[in-house]
Amino acid sequence: MTRLREQHAAAHELWAQGMSKAAIGRKLGLHQATVRKLVNARSADDVVAKSLQRAHIVDPYVGYLYQRWNEGIRNAAQLHREIKQLGYLGGELAVQRHLRRATAPGADTHPPSAPSLPRSARSPHGS
Repeated sequence: MTRLREQHAAAHELWAQGMSKAAIGRKLGLHQATVRKLVNARSADDVVAKSLQRAHIVDPYVGYLYQRWNEGIRNAAQLHREIKQLGYLGGELAVQRHLRRATAPGADTHPPSAPSLPRSARSPHGS
C-alpha cells in the first residue's frame, strides 16, 4: 500500500502543477484510469481503502488458492479461472493483488498449508 500512497502524492503534485491526467499517466507510467482515481481521491487512504475492499472479495477462496499455490500452481489467471468455477464473481486483478500481498517477503498472510474450501465447493480438476 506504500506504492499507492506514493503514486497518490506524485499524481496530486503533478496535477497541482497543472499537468493533464494523460501527461501524469505518461510521466508516472500509470494507466489513465488509475491517474483519474488517484487525482479524484481526497487522500491516499481513500485509494488504499478501495483497493483493500476489492481484495476482500477473494477471502472466501483463500484456502483454495493457498492449496493450489502449495501444489505448485502459481499462475493467477489459471487460479482465477478455477475459483470462477467455484462461484467467485470478482476479477482476476483482485486475485493477483491477493497473491502478490500474500507472497511478498515478510507478509503475514504468506500462503501456508491452509484449509481448503468444503468438498462440495472443490474444483472439478480433481484435487
